[in-house]
This record gives sequence, structure tokens and C-alpha cells, in this order.
Amino acid sequence: MIQLTKPALGLLASVSLIACASVPGLGGGSLDERLEAHVATMASDEFGGRDTGSEGYDLAADYVAGFMREAGLEPAAPDYFQTVPLYRTDPQSIQGELTLQAGGETIELTPGETVAFYPGSDMPDGSETLVSGDLVFVGDGVVAPALGMDAYEGVDVRGKIVVFFSGTPKIEDNPAAVHLRRFDVKLAEAEKRGAAGVIYLDASDRAIGQYARYLGRASEGPISIGAGFDRQVPTALLGMEPAKELFAASGRDLDEVVEQVKAGTAQSFALDASAAISVTAEAAPVKAYNVIGKIEGTDPSLRGKAVVVTAHLDHVGTRDDGDPETDDIYNGALDNATGTAIIMEAARMLAKEGGHKRTIIVAALTGEEKGLLGAAHLARNVQELGYEPVANVNIDMPVLTYPVRDMIAFGAKYSTLGPVFDAAAGEVGLRATPDPVPEMSLFVRSDHYRFVQEGIPSLFLFNGMEGEGLEGFQAFMATHYHKPSDDMSLPINWEDGAKFTELTAEIVGRIADMDERPRWNEGVVFAKDEGPRG
Repeated sequence: MIQLTKPALGLLASVSLIACASVPGLGGGSLDERLEAHVATMASDEFGGRDTGSEGYDLAADYVAGFMREAGLEPAAPDYFQTVPLYRTDPQSIQGELTLQAGGETIELTPGETVAFYPGSDMPDGSETLVSGDLVFVGDGVVAPALGMDAYEGVDVRGKIVVFFSGTPKIEDNPAAVHLRRFDVKLAEAEKRGAAGVIYLDASDRAIGQYARYLGRASEGPISIGAGFDRQVPTALLGMEPAKELFAASGRDLDEVVEQVKAGTAQSFALDASAAISVTAEAAPVKAYNVIGKIEGTDPSLRGKAVVVTAHLDHVGTRDDGDPETDDIYNGALDNATGTAIIMEAARMLAKEGGHKRTIIVAALTGEEKGLLGAAHLARNVQELGYEPVANVNIDMPVLTYPVRDMIAFGAKYSTLGPVFDAAAGEVGLRATPDPVPEMSLFVRSDHYRFVQEGIPSLFLFNGMEGEGLEGFQAFMATHYHKPSDDMSLPINWEDGAKFTELTAEIVGRIADMDERPRWNEGVVFAKDEGPRG
């Protein structure tokens, strides 16, 4: 059970009538009425915008856990709560030093102008991280065997400090390109290869300034996940002027190297240089939980495999603009109280069916708005709950302000989950349509992506954009996304929410009963070794 502070206990008492009214005896009310009641509760002012680590989030987590208990889901974590080890870094405390030796000379650097630092994620107590080693250049740092890309081919970087550029050579599939150029993906690959540290280059020379502005905006400090996730190795951002000196000392022209990286023809090589990176930062722990229930599988040979259903419970909390007349609470009705309500009621439907071959894990996640952090922790630790994850289905911000005529499953084209989605959509009377906005790369922009990074086939379900749908989606993004107006005053179509819920339950049930384990399609960059069938 969540240990609430005294103020939170008082707040819980004040909203107890709302919470009770939101679950009409489980059997009471229609599906669309129950969805509306759930969202009215979770997106109420009393829950304060459900920011990660806040009392309002604790109340929402208690509410979801209570629903799971009443709906017949077993706890998949102690009392339904999985602790997520988060901490908040003080941006003003991040200090670093990079000593760069090239060709026998020391390259002069100016902190904040020609060099900046990312702390490692395993140093939440302010301790110093110090690494040193020879430098190895690995192009853009991209590894994608399906596309014939391996920036580490021919070089051994164990114990070395790797140097790589941002970006990736242009490929046609935009979500795949975004995945490959992500900093955390490249950093994880460097760590996997045994690198001691990273020096990160940006050919546009904007990264250091952008990072400084980001830290300046993060008045309360960015939230990071604890040890075992991104930024394990200390990283320095290096400006282009000192980078020119660095490469010149090894007889290389930086402009030529940049063009080779852009063209995808850059060769990796050892630089005639060494470096020492020292980073310190102060951080404090943040109380955070995922809420996780399960429906145990019925097939003895498959119940150890799990289909994981996710929606993020957190939103962005409150933001005081200094004007007492304005609304400071970011209620997050569509983002993502509605998505959470959908997986709650889909779980209720699946539990009433009496189980499927594989186990179904249902998780309301924390920290999505901070960087998919609760999902990252769960995706890496499902096996600690006693199950091997074989698929993920994620719901995030269904925009139910326009008629739903079709449904999208971002990621459907990448795996054997695609045909399952098509069949399920037809079963509930909805058309399955392809991604209408591939340029937004939505397949790598919500919690399911953390499962994708672990090699787990995933679907991100979203209401389609046929007819006035695209205009309605764009209007919501422009007017209400991450604004106080994302609340119960929106014209939410709860009947369409019920259709969405039925589709979610249908898809999850079909995946749980698949004869074959879900697999990535041939040549997909997201694929990893998938292990035994099941």
C-alpha cells in the first residue's frame, strides 16, 4: 500500500465520495458511463494534475489499485505498487571537467560554451564520477544490423571513451530513423560495447546551447531514473571548434568527416588522443510507483509469458503563472486519464472472460511526462514479476473529441501483431488504417517505446483521423495539449471511448491466445534476439 503523507491522507478523505461514485459497483452503469466517471475522478482538481511524485499522483494510484482489486485482477507487484527508483537532479549542481589531450597538446575548453556535461545515472548522491581513456571515433554511433549499419565494426572500445556525432544517415522509415538517432539508444550501445565514457558531437554546434536552455527551464530539476538505465556512462558535449583541433591532431579534416557521417560512409578509427571526464551532480529521491495488476494465464506452458497493457497515469501537475485569476491545474483528462480508464475497463472485461492462454499484465505507469520513466523500469523488470514479456499494447491520449470511424495501431507494420489488430478492429466494427502522420514518429514517442527498446513487439493504439479526425487531432494539439483546458469541459464522446475499450480488450485477448509468439517482421531495426518461442 502507498504510504501517503498526512496532507495526502486528508486529501484522500476529501475525495473519497468522488472515488466511490466513480466505480458504480463495477456492474452499475454502462461502459461509457463508467469511463466518464473514472476520468472525472482522475482528472478532477482534487488530484492536482497527477504529477509524478505528487500527492495527487498518489491518490490516482490508490484509485487505480482499488479498481484492480475490485475488478478481480491479482496484484502483479506488492499490493499492486511497483516502486520506480526516480530522483530529481539539481540542474545548478551539475559540474564537470574534461581534460582533452591530442597530439601531445592540451585542448583548451570553456565550460558552458565549448563543453557541457551529462551526469551518469548511477550517481544520485552527488558523488563524483571520473573516467579516463583513449579516444575512439565511431561515426554516428548507429548500430542497425537489419540496415547493414555498425559504427563499431573493426574497433574495440572496451575501457575507451567513444566519440560520435548526433543524427543518422537518412533512411525512408521515419520512426526507425528517429529511433536510431536517439541519444539514449546510442549511449546504451556504447555502454553495451564496454565504453567508459562518451564525447558527443553536434555538427550544427547547437547542442551545448540547447542543453543549457533546457537546464535553465528545469527550475525544479529534470527527473531521471535510478541505476540501470540511460546515461550510465558520463558524457561530455563538445563544441565544433575544439573538435576541429581534436581531429586535426590525428590528421583528419573535421569538415570532411562530417560529410562522411552524413553520407553514411564514415569509417571508425582510433584518435591520437586521450581524455578524462569528471562529473558531479546532486539529486534527491522522488517517490514514484507503477500500479500493476494481472490476469493469470490458463495454459500451463504459456502462463509464464505475458502481454503487457500500459497507459500512463501521470500528467504535468500544476504550474503557477503568478496570476490568481488563471487556472493553474493541468488536469490531463484526455492525456491520459482517458487512456488509463480505457485499460482499466478493458482489464475488467478480460477478467470477466475467465482468462486467456498467456498472462495479461495491466499497468498504469508513472513518469511518462518525464521521459517514459515508469515504462522504462517496467520493461526492464517484467521478469522480476515472474513473467517474460512477449508483447505490449499501449494507450496514450485518445483524442475523443471527434467521431471515431477508424483506428490506428502505430507499429502494426513492424510485427506479427499487425494482422491481429486488423482482425480485432473488424470484429468491433472499426476500420484499421495506417499511420497518417509518419513525420511525427509517434511509434517512438510514448511508453510502448521502452518495450520496443527491449526488443518486445508493441502496438500504440490511437483513434483514427479519417473525415474530420485529422483536423480534430490538430486542433486539440494546438489548443489543449499540456494546457489547463484539457479537462472535463471538453466535448468528449464517451460512446467512442467505449468502442476504443472494446477494441483494446479484443486485441489483448487475441494476442494472449496467439499460437505463435509475437515477432518482429524481417528486416525491422527494432528487433533483438527474442529468445524461446512461447
